[in-house]
Amino acid sequence: MKASLLILTLCVSVTAFAQFNQKQKAPKGSNSAQGLPLSERIFFGGGGGFGAGSNSQGLKYNYISISPLVGYRVTLPWSVGLQVLYQSYNYPQISQRYNQYGIAPFTQYRFGQIFVHGEYQMISAPRVNSDGRGEYTRLPLGLGFTQPIGPRAAVNGWVVYDVLWPSQRYTSPFISPFVIRIYVTAGGISF
Repeated sequence: MKASLLILTLCVSVTAFAQFNQKQKAPKGSNSAQGLPLSERIFFGGGGGFGAGSNSQGLKYNYISISPLVGYRVTLPWSVGLQVLYQSYNYPQISQRYNQYGIAPFTQYRFGQIFVHGEYQMISAPRVNSDGRGEYTRLPLGLGFTQPIGPRAAVNGWVVYDVLWPSQRYTSPFISPFVIRIYVTAGGISF
Protein backbone atom coordinates (compact mmCIF):
# COMPACT_ATOMS: atom_id res chain seq x y z
CA MET A 1 0.00 0.00 0.00
CA LYS A 2 2.80 2.44 0.90
CA ALA A 3 4.60 1.71 -2.37
CA SER A 4 1.45 2.35 -4.39
CA LEU A 5 0.92 5.66 -2.57
CA LEU A 6 4.50 6.66 -3.38
CA ILE A 7 4.00 5.78 -7.06
CA LEU A 8 0.68 7.68 -7.11
CA THR A 9 2.37 10.70 -5.52
CA LEU A 10 5.12 10.63 -8.17
CA CYS A 11 2.54 10.40 -10.94
CA VAL A 12 0.44 13.26 -9.56
CA SER A 13 3.45 15.55 -9.28
CA VAL A 14 3.17 18.16 -12.00
CA THR A 15 5.93 19.88 -13.95
CA ALA A 16 5.43 22.57 -16.58
CA PHE A 17 7.62 24.12 -19.20
CA ALA A 18 6.63 26.54 -21.94
CA GLN A 19 7.45 24.93 -25.28
CA PHE A 20 8.42 26.34 -28.65
CA ASN A 21 7.59 24.99 -32.09
CA GLN A 22 11.00 25.27 -33.76
CA LYS A 23 9.76 24.19 -37.20
CA GLN A 24 7.59 27.29 -37.56
CA LYS A 25 10.25 29.89 -36.61
CA ALA A 26 13.66 28.93 -38.01
CA PRO A 27 14.83 28.53 -41.59
CA LYS A 28 15.22 24.87 -42.51
CA GLY A 29 18.42 23.40 -41.07
CA SER A 30 19.15 26.42 -38.87
CA ASN A 31 19.56 26.23 -35.09
CA SER A 32 20.15 29.95 -34.70
CA ALA A 33 17.67 32.02 -32.74
CA GLN A 34 19.11 35.16 -34.30
CA GLY A 35 16.39 37.45 -35.55
CA LEU A 36 13.75 36.08 -33.23
CA PRO A 37 12.04 38.79 -31.18
CA LEU A 38 12.88 38.79 -27.47
CA SER A 39 9.29 37.71 -26.73
CA GLU A 40 9.99 34.41 -28.54
CA ARG A 41 13.40 33.84 -26.95
CA ILE A 42 12.22 34.31 -23.36
CA PHE A 43 9.79 31.76 -21.98
CA PHE A 44 7.94 31.28 -18.73
CA GLY A 45 6.65 28.13 -17.17
CA GLY A 46 6.49 26.35 -13.93
CA GLY A 47 5.00 23.50 -12.15
CA GLY A 48 3.57 22.27 -8.98
CA GLY A 49 2.58 19.14 -7.22
CA PHE A 50 0.56 17.77 -4.39
CA GLY A 51 0.29 14.46 -2.70
CA ALA A 52 -0.51 12.57 0.45
CA GLY A 53 0.48 9.29 2.02
CA SER A 54 2.32 7.70 4.91
CA ASN A 55 6.07 7.73 5.49
CA SER A 56 8.20 4.76 6.57
CA GLN A 57 7.30 5.39 10.26
CA GLY A 58 3.58 5.25 9.47
CA LEU A 59 3.00 9.00 9.86
CA LYS A 60 0.45 10.47 7.47
CA TYR A 61 1.59 13.48 5.47
CA ASN A 62 0.53 15.78 2.68
CA TYR A 63 2.61 18.12 0.60
CA ILE A 64 2.41 20.85 -2.00
CA SER A 65 5.10 22.20 -4.30
CA ILE A 66 5.32 25.23 -6.55
CA SER A 67 8.16 25.88 -9.01
CA PRO A 68 7.86 28.83 -11.43
CA LEU A 69 10.62 29.36 -13.99
CA VAL A 70 11.90 31.78 -16.60
CA GLY A 71 14.14 30.73 -19.47
CA TYR A 72 16.00 32.08 -22.47
CA ARG A 73 16.65 30.38 -25.81
CA VAL A 74 20.35 30.87 -26.58
CA THR A 75 19.83 28.91 -29.82
CA LEU A 76 16.74 27.00 -30.87
CA PRO A 77 17.87 23.70 -29.31
CA TRP A 78 19.71 25.23 -26.29
CA SER A 79 17.90 26.94 -23.41
CA VAL A 80 19.05 28.26 -20.05
CA GLY A 81 16.97 29.57 -17.18
CA LEU A 82 16.19 29.83 -13.50
CA GLN A 83 13.55 27.97 -11.50
CA VAL A 84 12.34 28.89 -8.01
CA LEU A 85 11.52 25.87 -5.82
CA TYR A 86 9.14 25.63 -2.84
CA GLN A 87 7.77 22.54 -1.07
CA SER A 88 5.76 22.21 2.12
CA TYR A 89 5.28 18.92 3.99
CA ASN A 90 2.61 18.70 6.68
CA TYR A 91 2.39 15.89 9.27
CA PRO A 92 -1.01 16.47 10.95
CA GLN A 93 -0.65 13.58 13.47
CA ILE A 94 2.31 15.28 15.14
CA SER A 95 1.40 18.90 14.25
CA GLN A 96 4.60 19.46 12.26
CA ARG A 97 5.15 21.38 9.03
CA TYR A 98 8.43 21.45 7.10
CA ASN A 99 9.19 23.92 4.32
CA GLN A 100 12.03 23.81 1.84
CA TYR A 101 12.81 26.42 -0.78
CA GLY A 102 15.55 27.39 -3.16
CA ILE A 103 16.59 28.19 -6.69
CA ALA A 104 17.78 26.04 -9.59
CA PRO A 105 19.60 27.48 -12.60
CA PHE A 106 19.13 25.00 -15.46
CA THR A 107 20.19 24.25 -19.02
CA GLN A 108 18.66 21.99 -21.64
CA TYR A 109 19.83 21.00 -25.12
CA ARG A 110 17.65 19.18 -27.63
CA PHE A 111 18.74 16.65 -30.25
CA GLY A 112 15.47 16.05 -32.09
CA GLN A 113 13.21 14.17 -29.67
CA ILE A 114 15.99 13.52 -27.12
CA PHE A 115 17.29 16.21 -24.80
CA VAL A 116 20.02 16.60 -22.19
CA HIS A 117 18.97 18.36 -18.98
CA GLY A 118 21.03 19.68 -16.09
CA GLU A 119 20.39 21.96 -13.14
CA TYR A 120 22.15 23.11 -10.00
CA GLN A 121 19.76 23.26 -7.04
CA MET A 122 20.50 25.34 -3.95
CA ILE A 123 17.91 24.44 -1.31
CA SER A 124 17.23 25.49 2.27
CA ALA A 125 15.53 22.69 4.21
CA PRO A 126 15.12 21.50 7.80
CA ARG A 127 18.20 19.60 9.00
CA VAL A 128 17.92 15.83 9.12
CA ASN A 129 17.67 14.58 12.76
CA SER A 130 18.35 18.00 14.34
CA ASP A 131 16.96 21.48 14.81
CA GLY A 132 17.40 24.39 12.45
CA ARG A 133 17.81 24.64 8.72
CA GLY A 134 20.54 23.49 6.42
CA GLU A 135 21.71 24.55 2.98
CA TYR A 136 21.82 21.67 0.49
CA THR A 137 23.01 21.47 -3.10
CA ARG A 138 22.03 19.08 -5.83
CA LEU A 139 23.34 18.61 -9.36
CA PRO A 140 20.79 16.52 -11.27
CA LEU A 141 21.97 15.58 -14.77
CA GLY A 142 20.26 13.33 -17.27
CA LEU A 143 18.31 12.66 -20.43
CA GLY A 144 14.77 13.21 -21.56
CA PHE A 145 12.52 12.29 -24.44
CA THR A 146 9.65 14.11 -26.11
CA GLN A 147 7.02 12.31 -28.20
CA PRO A 148 4.79 14.58 -30.30
CA ILE A 149 1.10 13.67 -30.18
CA GLY A 150 -0.07 16.48 -32.47
CA PRO A 151 1.16 19.71 -34.06
CA ARG A 152 1.42 21.54 -30.69
CA ALA A 153 1.26 18.73 -28.14
CA ALA A 154 3.72 16.18 -26.80
CA VAL A 155 4.32 13.73 -23.99
CA ASN A 156 7.67 14.42 -22.31
CA GLY A 157 9.68 12.72 -19.64
CA TRP A 158 13.13 12.73 -18.15
CA VAL A 159 15.29 10.89 -15.69
CA VAL A 160 18.08 12.75 -13.94
CA TYR A 161 20.62 11.62 -11.37
CA ASP A 162 21.96 13.90 -8.62
CA VAL A 163 25.72 13.42 -9.00
CA LEU A 164 26.34 15.10 -5.60
CA TRP A 165 24.00 12.77 -3.66
CA PRO A 166 26.42 9.90 -2.89
CA SER A 167 28.70 12.22 -0.90
CA GLN A 168 25.71 13.76 0.94
CA ARG A 169 23.47 10.72 1.35
CA TYR A 170 23.59 10.65 5.18
CA THR A 171 22.96 14.38 5.61
CA SER A 172 20.67 15.04 2.64
CA PRO A 173 16.92 15.52 3.13
CA PHE A 174 16.42 13.72 -0.22
CA ILE A 175 15.93 9.96 -0.04
CA SER A 176 17.06 9.19 -3.58
CA PRO A 177 19.49 10.63 -6.12
CA PHE A 178 17.02 9.97 -8.97
CA VAL A 179 14.37 12.42 -10.15
CA ILE A 180 11.76 11.25 -12.68
CA ARG A 181 9.38 13.70 -14.32
CA ILE A 182 6.63 13.01 -16.84
CA TYR A 183 4.54 15.83 -18.28
CA VAL A 184 2.32 16.70 -21.24
CA THR A 185 2.83 19.76 -23.45
CA ALA A 186 -0.25 21.20 -25.15
CA GLY A 187 -0.53 24.52 -26.99
CA GLY A 188 2.63 25.97 -25.44
CA ILE A 189 1.72 25.12 -21.83
CA SER A 190 2.77 21.95 -20.07
CA PHE A 191 0.97 20.13 -17.28
